[in-house]
Amino acid sequence: MSTDNSDIEAKVLLRRWLLDELGGATNCNVLECYGGLGHIHDAVYTEVKKHMAFELRKVNRPTWLQGDNRVLLTKNAKGWDLYDVDAYADPWRLAASCHRLTDSKRYGMAITDGLFRSLNTGVVNGFVRQRISYNGITGNSGLITRWYEDIVKWLIQDWGRYGVSVEKAKKIKSKNSHLVTYYGLILRKDA
Repeated sequence: MSTDNSDIEAKVLLRRWLLDELGGATNCNVLECYGGLGHIHDAVYTEVKKHMAFELRKVNRPTWLQGDNRVLLTKNAKGWDLYDVDAYADPWRLAASCHRLTDSKRYGMAITDGLFRSLNTGVVNGFVRQRISYNGITGNSGLITRWYEDIVKWLIQDWGRYGVSVEKAKKIKSKNSHLVTYYGLILRKDA
């Protein structure tokens, strides 16, 4: 079973950095693609200009939409300054969709990444396998974790096909799990 907010201190620190880089909370429209129980919202997003969160579970909060985040994103992708992609293990497919669908020229993205765990167990989703041409290795292939940093760089560089480039980036390793890394990115879209 997954646990919300494995290192809330790191998550909050990263999101505050992003909001500051984007001109301050009161100037930012924030889309949380995984709203969870609202811990991050309550710690960071209460003063933002506009907020929306997606969540599969029923949550009694005024800015939460219940449903599949990929479906909800196609209808609600435009007009955000910060995309918060706090997936338990696989933020990369949804992050790519945010880049493809956004109309923002400069924006931020908070990513919670558990790909290291997937690489360690050999259970890597089809999207990541396709993007990095990781199709020939099957089963428990923990040796591929040595390329984790490179794989993340490739996934981020792949956003270039949507005209997206990185202006600034910050990375924080979770204190509570060596399998989780948090990324904050300030991005520019020129397409």
